[in-house]
Amino acid sequence: MEVFKGQYMYKQYLMKRGFRKIGGGLYSDVLAKDGSDRCIKVAHGDRWPDYIEWADKHGYLGTFAPKVYSFKQHPLFYVAVMERLVCDFRDIEYYNGHKITSDVQVFFKEARAAMGFTNYDYISGRIDQTGPFLSFCTTLKDNKLADDCHEGNFMVRKDGQVVLIDPLSAYSHQPNKLRIKNGLTVATNQRTVTAQIKPQHVQPAIETALPF
Repeated sequence: MEVFKGQYMYKQYLMKRGFRKIGGGLYSDVLAKDGSDRCIKVAHGDRWPDYIEWADKHGYLGTFAPKVYSFKQHPLFYVAVMERLVCDFRDIEYYNGHKITSDVQVFFKEARAAMGFTNYDYISGRIDQTGPFLSFCTTLKDNKLADDCHEGNFMVRKDGQVVLIDPLSAYSHQPNKLRIKNGLTVATNQRTVTAQIKPQHVQPAIETALPF
């Protein structure tokens, strides 16, 4: 079995086997093969595993959080196989001439306000807190699982459902024991998260107007 000394080596290993980078963040790279409906996230040190574990525990994987088929922690990085989404809100903005569509703009600002972020040109009192996705966002705030909610972290499935892929920016120094195999969680970190709501997984679709 090949041993990988770090995230970069694993990324190179995948690229030599036909994967290409389709996204990423400060701590992560996301790769996929053309035509595949799955992608691979290779990352280190972030709190994304905490978000995924919480979402799995409360029934949100594959709904408002991304579907994760497998997750494995290596000594210096982790690898997750997850669903491949269509686009993020920045893609919608770019496709529309750097002007985000009105329904997406309102939705994005409502979600940010529900998570406790300030929108200087938006009246947060307009928010319908009973909406399923917004209730989800409020619960993330209550669990201190929302501190990095920009347009790039809101993505869209083919059916128009919005997915919050990673609402956390903080670096984690805690050991990670999360393990998912074949879509089933077999080990958890058992971190303390308390607030929860009755899962509601239906939300009006966002019209992407993108050609894919």
